[in-house]
Amino acid sequence: MTSNSFLPKNYLFIKSTNLLNVLLSDHFDPLLKKQLNAHGFKCVVRPKITQEELLKIIHDFDGLIIRSRIAACKSLIKKAHKLKFVARAGSGIENIDKKELKKKGGSVFSSPEANAQAVAEHTLGLMINGLRNISKSNLQIRRHIWKRRENWGISFSETTLGIIGFGHTGKAFAKLASRTGFKVLAYDIKKKKPSKYAQFCDLKTLQKKSNVISVHIPLNKKNTSFIDASFLKKCKQKPIIINTSRGKVVQTSALLKALKTAQISYACLDVLEYENQSFEQIITTDTILDELIKHQNVLITPHIAGWTNCSYKKHAQVLAQKITKAFGVQKHKSS
Repeated sequence: MTSNSFLPKNYLFIKSTNLLNVLLSDHFDPLLKKQLNAHGFKCVVRPKITQEELLKIIHDFDGLIIRSRIAACKSLIKKAHKLKFVARAGSGIENIDKKELKKKGGSVFSSPEANAQAVAEHTLGLMINGLRNISKSNLQIRRHIWKRRENWGISFSETTLGIIGFGHTGKAFAKLASRTGFKVLAYDIKKKKPSKYAQFCDLKTLQKKSNVISVHIPLNKKNTSFIDASFLKKCKQKPIIINTSRGKVVQTSALLKALKTAQISYACLDVLEYENQSFEQIITTDTILDELIKHQNVLITPHIAGWTNCSYKKHAQVLAQKITKAFGVQKHKSS
């Protein structure tokens, strides 16, 4: 018997007699392989496999576990004759062709709950940095510039935070921010249950009232360039814009122009639209990025919001629980 903190305690787990071959195509906490093996899976670990190499062998596997480097695209899924599921360690699943997988009767798993707290904490840090001019004044002092009055900050109790997207991460951020003294507004395209950490409103109200706007939405066709020139013109409080979701959710050219014209006061970005698929490199010859980086009211971190030692292990725990629950075990209530 094995225990799992993500399922009720009154369940026993029995290994399935159906052996499923699963390919782990990236680096994951060892707990993932250990848990899958313990529940009747045969795991093959190929952390450096390329997309091309994977196309040649995917027909041998019932399951595929990825991060961002590998794409479970239409051509790959078509070759995966036995594929029963694709799992991604992370929240976004834009690199999985869900429609094609559904045709095969396959399932999609992800682990947004695993790093929601980590992203929320990082986002809070970015917000405080922008409100209190921490990085800006630090860089000035490195150039022997000592400005006090110019770097006065804004109190949390005076600040209205607008959160766009109230999924796992948006909720976690609202909880942190509200407990720190911020007034929190939230907008989500889907109807959500009332929250004691945020007041729901429409997007127009959020744009009108928010001193800080933080984006926590998935990347899809509808959300590409969600924050564009039109969006920013409707923001009335010269807000700080924070993006810890996906780079392409924010249009960089529009953001830079809004900074230059003081439509917004600050930009805090953990993600950029110029990142490659794996998020490990910036690919652009666009001078806009150079201008953005040099702007004194911009803070950029290298897509690290969701990564801590704790979240790395928790991704493995969450995925293992979801996969084994669906395929690897039979459930029996304990007496």
